[in-house]
Amino acid sequence: MSRFLFDQNAPLASVHRLRQAGHDVVRIESGETDSAVLEVARSESRIVVTYDRDFGFLVFRTLAPIPPGIVYFRSQPVAPESTALELLAIMNTPGLVLEGRLTVVESGRIRQRPLPQA
Repeated sequence: MSRFLFDQNAPLASVHRLRQAGHDVVRIESGETDSAVLEVARSESRIVVTYDRDFGFLVFRTLAPIPPGIVYFRSQPVAPESTALELLAIMNTPGLVLEGRLTVVESGRIRQRPLPQA
């Protein structure tokens, strides 16, 4: 079981789909700053799932809180559950680890970069 924090831009249907798969998922509602989202993720040991590229900038270029991991989807979901389905597929990829990494999901490609040390 993984612990995820979905940013407000991630589909609610994907939150429900991941919960059905046994994962601990919460979703940030609108109005929270990106720094506040990172702090919640860090304090609750949750991997951030987002469509907002600002999270990478914040953790690599500012003194923002470092979460356990960030999964950044570069393209918008094609269906409400597609974020969850892609994330489940990624988690089943041999040798791929989400913790301690910025994971960038693009069409047909996954890139990872180690997060800075907290």
